[in-house]
Amino acid sequence: MMATSRPLAPALGHLADPPSSAPFDDLRLTLLNELVVGGGAEPLDVAWSAAWHRAVTAVRDRLLAAATEDLEAAARRSRYPRRALLLLLPDASAADRLLNRLLAEGMALERLAGTAVDAAGIRKRGAAIEAGWQAVVQSAGMERARWRGVATRVVAWKRPWTPLLIAGGVFLTLAAIVAAWIGGLLPAPRFVRPVIDAFWRVPWP
Repeated sequence: MMATSRPLAPALGHLADPPSSAPFDDLRLTLLNELVVGGGAEPLDVAWSAAWHRAVTAVRDRLLAAATEDLEAAARRSRYPRRALLLLLPDASAADRLLNRLLAEGMALERLAGTAVDAAGIRKRGAAIEAGWQAVVQSAGMERARWRGVATRVVAWKRPWTPLLIAGGVFLTLAAIVAAWIGGLLPAPRFVRPVIDAFWRVPWP
């Protein structure tokens, strides 16, 4: 498909809005620039597909970087075990799944690949990528909230004291039994008697 010289920005709707403080707005503007510039330099479908993939990948990377930062900060505050934290941090598999989920928001653009690049075709592509970007931002917001929820649970974590109390109780009980054996208050098992005899042979000050 040959590149088109038609103006592309008017077909992109709100994707071509001026800069704002909306989430990922810098990535939107980068995407807009690549769509407009790339659409005139190579086949439009190829250029827009590549620009879409780069923009969505950037959203994914920013999301996971923020999630990792939040989780590590939460773990430092609550002294969350490092080994347990590593199981929560996003890994390569999670990154791939998230990217595929976000890229899927642009399926409408992919379905237009190969169709005519006339005025109507450009409008359809523009509407598809505008809607896709809005869906990506919405999905990214939900993903961000999900990771914040995980970080909230991490920062609220308290070290469980029950196992330590149980271990301490067992230790004190054993210590009391050993002391009773040594002191002759309880009959000591045969296998312990050599130890007790050695204990009493020590010239204690």
